[in-house]
Amino acid sequence: MNQCVSSWNVKLIFKERPACLKHTRRNMNQNKAMKLLSVIILTTCLLVAPKSWAWDFGGVVWLDTGGCNGIRGGGEPGVPYVTVEVRKCSDNSLVTSTVTSSDGSFDFTDAVVPLGGTYRVCFSNLPPGFAFGPQTYPPPAAPAIVSTVNPATGCTPCFTFSDPSNMTLNNASLCQLPGPPSLCKPVSTCIGTNFNGTAIKQGDFIWLNSVVNVTGRGTKPAKIVFNNLVVYFVENGNPVVLDVPPAVITFDKTATKATTTFNVTLGIWETTVPLNYSGNVFLSGLAYQLPWNYPGGINPVEWCGDFSSDTAGLSVQWRWAAAVYTDFSWNLNALGVKPTDGNSCVQVWRCGDNDKYHCSGADSLCGKSDDQPTLWGRRKPIPFEYLCTATEIGTLWGWRKCSEDDYRSGKVECLSQRPFDDDSCHSDSDRAGTPENFKHSVIGGARGDGGCNFTGSYSDTTGGTLCP
Repeated sequence: MNQCVSSWNVKLIFKERPACLKHTRRNMNQNKAMKLLSVIILTTCLLVAPKSWAWDFGGVVWLDTGGCNGIRGGGEPGVPYVTVEVRKCSDNSLVTSTVTSSDGSFDFTDAVVPLGGTYRVCFSNLPPGFAFGPQTYPPPAAPAIVSTVNPATGCTPCFTFSDPSNMTLNNASLCQLPGPPSLCKPVSTCIGTNFNGTAIKQGDFIWLNSVVNVTGRGTKPAKIVFNNLVVYFVENGNPVVLDVPPAVITFDKTATKATTTFNVTLGIWETTVPLNYSGNVFLSGLAYQLPWNYPGGINPVEWCGDFSSDTAGLSVQWRWAAAVYTDFSWNLNALGVKPTDGNSCVQVWRCGDNDKYHCSGADSLCGKSDDQPTLWGRRKPIPFEYLCTATEIGTLWGWRKCSEDDYRSGKVECLSQRPFDDDSCHSDSDRAGTPENFKHSVIGGARGDGGCNFTGSYSDTTGGTLCP
């Protein structure tokens, strides 16, 4: 391509340099009269040859070696061969794609991306052991280059293609994933299964989620790393490759309860579990919004990944599931993903009108309130953190929350601590990986049948021994 440059620092990109601009750059260095003539030539050229120039946008993918701050510094190299896709924001359909060049850059023109449309740029096929750096959006003015990609989705925010040239809105930094230097050689695993016969509508979300059971650890601290995660299937002849966020599970001697968060800066799931826990632990999950209608019965659907650890002799057995949701969130921390399988019992409460509620907490007991602090002038039946608060209950599932008057009048009564059988669909016995904050929008499809199946049915189990 050729450039036409005026003394006003306007750059236009030409597929072929118009003959009328052959001597324009030289003319720019002449006197004022010649500069005016150059402007006239430039204007005339654009009028008579409007098809010869192209608008473009692009960016760069680089290794963020300067502290993973999402800001490109001097000497930070570009990353080649990263897949770059342009997708419509209206329906997430693919417009075009390319791979980054040897210096990590990429460029799209209006020859392949129609002007005036609203698009997002998505990155995939990252080098092993790397994830997206922190996002800065909106970006500062050029020449600063910052990472604008959302680490949770791998895509930049939507923008309208209406500028002659834009290189600041679609950039991505890559940071090396954390992990002890003593991590042993990875164990590669794959699990193939199928989606059920229920068709899935365009715009609905598939929640792909996985769990693992770790044995051979005793009560020793340990770290499990699940990396290089890919889900692959073919839909109507179209191959679909989904990059799933890596995961780190830490069995921590200081942890008193299990927690799961998504580290937005590093783009990884982080789950912490007490040392004495044994059972299924949430591994990783991905929300995939369908770009068009999918038929039922897609087969096979394969999820692959590599396990490693800092502790020798551990055995891991993992499996995965998938459920469909009509409403979901791109903010993975807003999902309320459950880190482990449900508690063995829950507390059932009754307020003034015999309405029933439940609160989780296997360590709390009904009754025995003599040694508890007071609430609104009355003694609480259980520790405060396990009380059925308005935040936990609200008007959930149409139930009325206990009011302040109920507490003051003594109408709040702990009925029992037992498996919750009054409305088991909304109990706290959900499986690891359940998006607690979006259970109301689950429907049938993928590997779930809706109802109370919030994760979908599990695949077969596979695994191996780490660091033998």
